[in-house]
Amino acid sequence: MLGFKRQVYLTEQNEFNNILYIYKKVLEEIDLKKPIRENLVEAKWFSDTFIFYSLNDSEKCMTNIEYIARSFFREMFLKNIPLRGCLNYGKFYANKEKGIYFGSALIEAYELAESQDWIGYILSEKAEDKMGYI
Repeated sequence: MLGFKRQVYLTEQNEFNNILYIYKKVLEEIDLKKPIRENLVEAKWFSDTFIFYSLNDSEKCMTNIEYIARSFFREMFLKNIPLRGCLNYGKFYANKEKGIYFGSALIEAYELAESQDWIGYILSEKAEDKMGYI
């Protein structure tokens, strides 16, 4: 069991504030506020899953989401919370107001990340291809 999932299982109910604090600090440290303020990247967290997604596939959005993913993983590792994840590109639907998130890009990212036998984050072939054009 990896980092954040392990942290969730080990945390007692009255210690959930510790997890919230870690997440808040990491997001502050990677300066997520600017890309969100500029409507470039959105973030969603539920249970042991973190989703960062861009609002379009412009060069600016792609650059920002790659920076945020890399920075997020680095900061979590520095806090002794190892993660596994994948940056993917493709069809994804997000309705922030209703809390609805789905799409082949999300499923593929999850499957690729979970198929790895190590910690860290990878770029899918689709993301590599897209980033190659930027």
